[in-house]
Amino acid sequence: ASQPRGRRASRRRRAHPVPPLRIVFSAPDSQMPHVRELIRLLEDTHHIPRPSMASPEDIPPYTPYHWRSVWFGFVCDLDPEGVVVCLVNCAYARSRHCCEEFAATEHRRRVIVLLDPPDQVLAAGQASRGHSRCWGVLAMYIRTGAQVVQAFPGGRYAGAQATAEVIAERVNEAEPVVSRRAWTWPSLPVVSLWR
Repeated sequence: ASQPRGRRASRRRRAHPVPPLRIVFSAPDSQMPHVRELIRLLEDTHHIPRPSMASPEDIPPYTPYHWRSVWFGFVCDLDPEGVVVCLVNCAYARSRHCCEEFAATEHRRRVIVLLDPPDQVLAAGQASRGHSRCWGVLAMYIRTGAQVVQAFPGGRYAGAQATAEVIAERVNEAEPVVSRRAWTWPSLPVVSLWR
């Protein structure tokens, strides 16, 4: 058999070195220092390699693609057992783009890190009614406390170290593998309409 040539050969060479993503961060621009600190702690303390984490800062500044396409590409490349970490504060609740990111990760494992008290985040989201459909999904999680890590001052997991531990535990949890077998209609008896 001959060696593959041209574009196919270069694609095969590039396919292996990229590790699967285990964590994708969703955060407003104001929270990028917090994202950097969490990435540092996850890498140093919990031994999660940096190439397996993606944040909005990893989007190339001069990419020919829209930044949203690149971020959603990160989510598509996420390992089935990986998590999307949403750093939610008042700025996140007011941002239509952040709420759309949250709604788009509905079928992924999520960790919602609440950086401001829930009543303040809910009030900020209610004031911005332009993205009500996407905001409604996030507001439901905040009200019920499902998947929410209380990382605001005075919260149970305040501080980057405690937040990083929760994220690492969620990433390392064993998730049962769901069968991807196609669903088929049950067999029904054939009834003739003509007698």
